[in-house]
Amino acid sequence: MKRFLSQAALAASVFFLTGPVQAGLFDDAEARKQIDDLKQDFRNRLEIVTNGQLDLASQNEELRAEVARLRGQIEVLLNEIESLKTRQRDFYVDLDNRLRQFETNQATPQSAQSASGKADNYGGSYDTALKLLKEGRAPEALTEFDAFINGNPESDLLPDAYFWAGNAALQAKDVAAANKHFNAVLGRWPKSAVAADAMLGIANGQIAIGDQRTARRTLQSLIDRYPSTSAAKTAKQHLSASANCTMSAGQEASPSLRVSEIFASLQGESTRAGLPTVFVRLTGCPLRCLWCDTEYAFRGGEVLDIPTVLDDVAAHALHYVCVTGGEPLAQPACPPLLVALCDAGYSVSLETGGALDISVVDSRVSRIVDLKAPGSGEAERNRYENFPFLNARDEIKIVLADEADYRWAKEQIATHRLTERCPVLLSPVIDQLDPAQLAEWIVRDRLPVRFQIQLHKVLWQDARGR
Repeated sequence: MKRFLSQAALAASVFFLTGPVQAGLFDDAEARKQIDDLKQDFRNRLEIVTNGQLDLASQNEELRAEVARLRGQIEVLLNEIESLKTRQRDFYVDLDNRLRQFETNQATPQSAQSASGKADNYGGSYDTALKLLKEGRAPEALTEFDAFINGNPESDLLPDAYFWAGNAALQAKDVAAANKHFNAVLGRWPKSAVAADAMLGIANGQIAIGDQRTARRTLQSLIDRYPSTSAAKTAKQHLSASANCTMSAGQEASPSLRVSEIFASLQGESTRAGLPTVFVRLTGCPLRCLWCDTEYAFRGGEVLDIPTVLDDVAAHALHYVCVTGGEPLAQPACPPLLVALCDAGYSVSLETGGALDISVVDSRVSRIVDLKAPGSGEAERNRYENFPFLNARDEIKIVLADEADYRWAKEQIATHRLTERCPVLLSPVIDQLDPAQLAEWIVRDRLPVRFQIQLHKVLWQDARGR
């Protein structure tokens, strides 16, 4: 038995010998072939295992990306739920059209004929005015609405016409005219479907001219007078956003934010480029732009209350402050932070990705709003409803990866008359679009925009905190 085991052990040892030792023990070609086959089989199995591990790693990375995408969608949904503007311009137009259809269906044959007669003479101006307003041609829409109002003193559409005229005036930055039309709705038709929204329009006008105190009183009056309307919900959100964040002892604690970093540097973008600025970078973003350079701000950070943020900002002793991200508006406490910074006397700007509602932002803040080009992978997330809220203090920034992005940007600028609302800035994606090429396109097309290069990338590349 022992002899048999010894022979088996010897055979096993010989079987696995390779190289010169193998050749020394065996001149048998068949034995060498078996050993080579075993070695090849081992390599094949190793390759299969290695490829399997790579596949698992790839699948794991895809799952991570999918989780990040889903988290981004959740952030957007949460922000939309808490949005301060639940009824946007297109919804208003749709509502107005449905109200007109309802009124027509309810009319008697005689009244319908009368309405038809009015439509032949004046209805065209009303429809034209709505179309002009939807296209963003506010001054022309205001003129057309006034023409309808003056020509149809008995029309059932008069409350709607006054309301839309007020909105057109507000978009044209004629706050006095807006108040006149909105007050007409409240005075003559206080129970109409647009009365609460007219009152909200008055508050928006007060905010636009910086009269925050009166605006808060108007918003509170709206809530008391029309408590069950969506306009009242919006008013509550406005009041929450503009509330004083420095609360006295015994009251609720100051809102908190998750902050990625606070640092001093030169402003790298916008018309403020080159100015020494304190940056407050908030954590989290619902977008995933293909060339994002601040992915580290997607998660992590430190939870700070607003007074602590103000103290950290004050320590840098600079006048200009930029709140950025991530996407700062994804955090509900961002609007109160902006109010607190403005109240403290800083010149404040906000960098936002353009997917969330900017109407919640204090009118003293310069809003730098991204318009995502197709090359970013996030163009479908652009919130075009933000455009009516833009003013000369704000800016639109479009980052371009190629000529297709440039053509798209030209179309958006023309369609929405963006340069009539605020400055528009175009910049190239570093290492993807030659800055000189973009400059040539702009000069060639006589495009009334500002060309810019991201100054911080020229100076410090993608260094964090610079």
